[in-house]
Amino acid sequence: MAWRRALLLAGAALCAACSNEAPDWNTLAGARIRNQIPEAQITVIDAKTLEANTAGKTQRIDTAELQLLCNRGPKDCDYAFDQAVLQLRGSAANAAPNPAQK
Repeated sequence: MAWRRALLLAGAALCAACSNEAPDWNTLAGARIRNQIPEAQITVIDAKTLEANTAGKTQRIDTAELQLLCNRGPKDCDYAFDQAVLQLRGSAANAAPNPAQK
């Protein structure tokens, strides 16, 4: 199942490469986050910031920091995105408390 998502993301990047403009870093970062959290609504704020809305909670993501870590190599890049996704999922979990915790 994960390979299908990766293939879809690669296809989207390839299709974007067919246009006159290459996709920017925020578009690729947003797609990677949406790949792991499909319900997230991603908005580009500026060249270095994304805004993610998950479960009614809005959080900003510094894409410049992600890009620096991704430039170091694939392991660092995977780690950086995993941490961003965990942070987003944590904010979504805090927005909707577990009924069993009451």
